[in-house]
Amino acid sequence: MISFVFERTYPIQRAVLFALHESPSLLTRLQDARDFRIVSHDGHLRPGAHVTVKRRLGPFWLTFVFEQMIYEPPARFGEVMVRGPFRSFRHVHEFEEAAGGASTLVRDRLEFSLPWWMGGAIGERFAAGPRMKAMFVHRQEALARLVAQSAPQAEIRRPPAG
Repeated sequence: MISFVFERTYPIQRAVLFALHESPSLLTRLQDARDFRIVSHDGHLRPGAHVTVKRRLGPFWLTFVFEQMIYEPPARFGEVMVRGPFRSFRHVHEFEEAAGGASTLVRDRLEFSLPWWMGGAIGERFAAGPRMKAMFVHRQEALARLVAQSAPQAEIRRPPAG
């Protein structure tokens, strides 16, 4: 099994960034459109919700079905793969306030393993691992661009304390 933690801070409030992640359209916007398709989405992130996607691997399209298992807004949500090519796959998205609440640290915790027929530990280390790293770098860059485009409209207006 391989575990990765990807972290990046974005200049947007935590509740706003979490709400952005609740939109089914965000998933498509964070992926390379040439290699990714949403087949079905239950439209929410609450436990038990399912998302079915197809991802290209060379000339083949692989189907993944994920089930939401954690939903604790605005702190975290997470999913596990219930059908697909991995032996196991778990992804937890964590959102932590930064810069006094003006920014958000997003932490993606990813654990996965491949079955023996896909190379097992060797495939994890030399094929799936590097591919996952590249995919998450792309996701972080895509999210940074989306946040930069939406930042002026995204700030939550809180009433003055007092």
